[in-house]
Amino acid sequence: MNNDPTISVIMSVYNTPEIYLKEAIDSILCQTFSDFEFIIIDDFSTMDIRNIIFGYNDHRIVYLKNNENKGLAWSLNRGIRISKGRYIARMDADDISLPHRFEKQVIYMENTNTDVLSTHVRFLGSLEGETKGSWDSDRIKANLIFENKPIIHPTVMIRKDFLIRNKLEYNEDFKKAQDYELWSRVVNIGSFKLLNDVLLLYRIHPNQASTKGKNEQNNYAEKVRLNLLKSVCPDIEIDSLSHNLLSTLEVSEDIIRLCSWCKLLILSNK
Repeated sequence: MNNDPTISVIMSVYNTPEIYLKEAIDSILCQTFSDFEFIIIDDFSTMDIRNIIFGYNDHRIVYLKNNENKGLAWSLNRGIRISKGRYIARMDADDISLPHRFEKQVIYMENTNTDVLSTHVRFLGSLEGETKGSWDSDRIKANLIFENKPIIHPTVMIRKDFLIRNKLEYNEDFKKAQDYELWSRVVNIGSFKLLNDVLLLYRIHPNQASTKGKNEQNNYAEKVRLNLLKSVCPDIEIDSLSHNLLSTLEVSEDIIRLCSWCKLLILSNK
């Protein structure tokens, strides 16, 4: 009899404030869908993460500690390699998954052929509001040429057999934008979906990695964008300056509106 869990939850931790870490762990352990293992990788934190985690008496928790600070991509790959679940669910150590997240995601994955499933989020902390909109796979792929949206990393659920079959891992050369780089390789071989449900509270605070390393994040994201553009549009000469300007627009609708306006200007000028 196969006793492997349906989901392997992968969460890397590096010096996350205790209050945030406990809220993140609690939100996973209190999911309405309970058939999962929870793999927590301590990326050589200088604070005592181990005692916090071992304060939970839950057999679903699998604790690993890196022997040095390896970074997010390396830690996630380590977790995925030992995982036993049919689906890989991402989680960040300072966010909160809402109680029905896994239940809704598993139902969708079981009834479709989607490879990478994301959800909407509500922001916590210094940013208010929530993400919105309905996105099919083709629209998501087109948008990824310009920005790492709308797929939000800590909401993602991925088919593990899709990763194995296509020999996909996080690129450990990317210290930032690791998820964007991975999605750029999924574009030509897999499918995406964004559930039209808010299923995670996404925390914005000054000490999180994406906030502290914003310039570095942008540099890695720019590299992904241009590589992706070259792969999907191999026959055009790349104008990286113009493409980066387009990528600074808020949403794909802005790009469409800008292109339409430029066409009108050109026609009028003639």
